[in-house]
Amino acid sequence: MKKTFVSIMQLISVVCVFSILSCSSSAVQIHQVYYDPVSTESGGEAIELYNPDPYDIDIGGWIIATESSEKDAVLPANSSIPAKGFFLIADDGWDEKRDSPDWRSADFTTPITMNNDDSGIALRNSSGALLDALGWGSASGIKEGLFSNSPSNDVPQGKALLRTDTTDDNSIVFVVSGPFFIGHNVIRLQVNVSYSIINPA
Repeated sequence: MKKTFVSIMQLISVVCVFSILSCSSSAVQIHQVYYDPVSTESGGEAIELYNPDPYDIDIGGWIIATESSEKDAVLPANSSIPAKGFFLIADDGWDEKRDSPDWRSADFTTPITMNNDDSGIALRNSSGALLDALGWGSASGIKEGLFSNSPSNDVPQGKALLRTDTTDDNSIVFVVSGPFFIGHNVIRLQVNVSYSIINPA
């Protein structure tokens, strides 16, 4: 009986450890990147992160790496993304220089530099572990670690790369989209529309 009790307690301990690990691990994603704004390259660029989990995630000390710097942006201590929420990182001067006054203010601004061609970004935690990456253009021109599987295509000026799935292949997951920097409390919907033309007899 005592042996059985110990085995049950060990099993509970293992389950608790896995629960703690799963809650502390991060599924935060790069959701949207706007690297070629219309108005200005200095002050108009932005990166949006998304937390798909049902709990807040602490992102203090996390890093955005780019072609320009391994630590192009370092998120301040006590930064967090709410459950099912977004976190907008933008270039200094975003409020004055963003392409649309209807876009929301950034959660964090800092000088960031993203190239328009053959480039990418990586999201790393405070220990430097790679969490997500997005590249665009030719893989041969992008630093290692700044894209996942195959890079996405370059986008035209004034367009963003928007995540549409959770898989790791940038060329499949990210699509060219109009920039979509709305408020925190707006529900985002993706609608697929199809139509057919009937030729009357």
